[in-house]
Amino acid sequence: MGPILIAAAERLTYRGYDSVGAATINNGKIDLRKDTGKVDSVAAKYNIAETRGQRGITQLRLANHHKTIHSRIWIQTVTWLARTMATL
Repeated sequence: MGPILIAAAERLTYRGYDSVGAATINNGKIDLRKDTGKVDSVAAKYNIAETRGQRGITQLRLANHHKTIHSRIWIQTVTWLARTMATL
């Protein structure tokens, strides 16, 4: 699953993003890996290529005028992901 998510994030790459993450669900547990930075550096730092699961999602966050804070990355996405995947 990891290589597919990395490839998807690379295809979504655009100027102005400041963080990236990937999440998978495997045996009912969510594995979330996220950080500020570019796709290749975050993927390497968190070993996203090794993620396993039946379903996954990746996202890039558009930079805005607020400082990027690691704890805020993906709050809404993870909530949505957990609810959606729990019903599948």
